[in-house]
Amino acid sequence: MSNFEQTGDGAVQTTVEDLLRWDANFYDPKVGDRALLERAQTVGILSNGRKLDYARPGHRHVPGLPTVRHGGSWAGYRAELLRFRR
Repeated sequence: MSNFEQTGDGAVQTTVEDLLRWDANFYDPKVGDRALLERAQTVGILSNGRKLDYARPGHRHVPGLPTVRHGGSWAGYRAELLRFRR
């Protein structure tokens, strides 16, 4: 464990059950509506037209399967949430 005071993104702690609930919200919204969730999954575009692969949630493509993901690490721990979009 780190001796640094953890705040912000380094202090996020969750469980698999909480992540399952977060994922389920994208299919049956309880927090936000469908329009908000679609906007939150939109790829960002810079003023020069370049698409970002890190914008809101990151987008990666498994051949033939669009995905949305976000991950991070802190003090030797790593986490990743990867969703396959419908």
